[in-house]
Parts: sequence; C-alpha cells; structure tokens
Amino acid sequence: FFLTTIFDESIKEALSRVVRRLVPKYNSLETILNSFCSKSSLDKAFLFDISTKVFLATDSSPTDSLMYMFACHTLEAIQDIVAICAGYTAMGEEEAGLQKTVVGMDGSFKIYVYQVNSYSVLLCLNTMLIARQDSLIEYNGSKIAKAIRQILR
Repeated sequence: FFLTTIFDESIKEALSRVVRRLVPKYNSLETILNSFCSKSSLDKAFLFDISTKVFLATDSSPTDSLMYMFACHTLEAIQDIVAICAGYTAMGEEEAGLQKTVVGMDGSFKIYVYQVNSYSVLLCLNTMLIARQDSLIEYNGSKIAKAIRQILR
C-alpha cells in the first residue's frame, strides 16, 4: 500500500514503485545506476519515462518524496524549454536526436539529464559539496545512457 494524493506527484511515485517491479532487467539497471552514482559522486539517479514522469529504475539509495517531486518538476521544465526551442539543434551530435542537459541551481546543486531514447531519460541529481569535474560526469553519463539503451533493447 502507498499513501497518495491527487494534489502532488505521490501518485506517480507510487506507480513508479509498482512499475519498477515489472521492468524485466531492473537488477541490471539498478547495478549500473549504483555504479554511476558512486563513480561520479552523484546523490541520486532516476531513469524516467518521459511522457508519464514515472521512473523505471533508480539507484539503491533511499528515494525521498521531495527529491522525486523536484526531479519531476525539473523534467517538465526542461521539456517545456525543449518544446519552445524545437527547431534548434546542436551541431555535431554523436547520436542523432539524443540530447543532454546540465542545469545549475544556486551554485550548490546540479542536475544532469541524458536522453536515453525517444521515451526515456536519465536524470541525475548532485549537490556540489564535492567539487567534481563536469567533464567526467558528462562522459560517464553518456556512456551509462548508451549502456541503458542496450539493456532496454
């Protein structure tokens, strides 16, 4: 049983916990996300379904409801910005149509979003208490997104 309400994202979080059990290769996805979080000093990683905002997988660290709601709202804001800028694409993308986004919040928090395929994204949250190189996180994120694409085939 999950305590939910229609007035916030708790219903999506409850559905996520149910869907997580139905994903056939969830253990492999969780292992990859755990490794990514530990190697890149990330606080949390979610694999989201874009249209429903339900997460298909997450790392094994405890999921806070506020963190999940923040991730949902951030994903919606990024989708709105992408919809506004739909005609503009970056030159020289390795994977056609796949995007990555980095959002800095108040200088103490960063959000990394990697599009895995046309229906899912990898969203990572990082408090910048430990100064890490963004290039290392971006490189690892692109490799993890590629590995997740291969698992979901």
